[in-house]
Amino acid sequence: MMIYSIGHLLADACYFHYMLDLHKCKYLYILHHTVFIFSWYLSLMYPEDLDAYCILLFSEISIAPLNLKSYYKRRNNKNMELLCGFITYILFFRYRIINYTYYNYIFYHKGYNLVVLFFTPLLGLQYYWFVLMTKKIIDKSNIIPNLLH
Repeated sequence: MMIYSIGHLLADACYFHYMLDLHKCKYLYILHHTVFIFSWYLSLMYPEDLDAYCILLFSEISIAPLNLKSYYKRRNNKNMELLCGFITYILFFRYRIINYTYYNYIFYHKGYNLVVLFFTPLLGLQYYWFVLMTKKIIDKSNIIPNLLH
């Protein structure tokens, strides 16, 4: 599982780096992948918590509907794009925001200082992306103007 995950992350990081048409956030994705790869090394330092790393790896489940959202956006299928965006948002919140926050807290209290040192930026990236997704939802749905009227 670890070798597959690291291979996937390396391939993704190379793809992000060499794709010239990728948006301005490509370096955040590369940073995210680099920190995630290093976290596999850290998991070997604390094998008693390998189950926690596997649970955190499950956070990648939010990528499938995100990729489908992009697919449907290119196909101009607004209903499926919206549905996949909603599913991505819910999965991202559940498996990245809640799980990452919880396990960062656990690792901190167990005294895994090196894990926390590398996990905290990864957690910060998750919050950043979640704020961007939330902002996009608010902007697209005109929630604020509708509340003011």
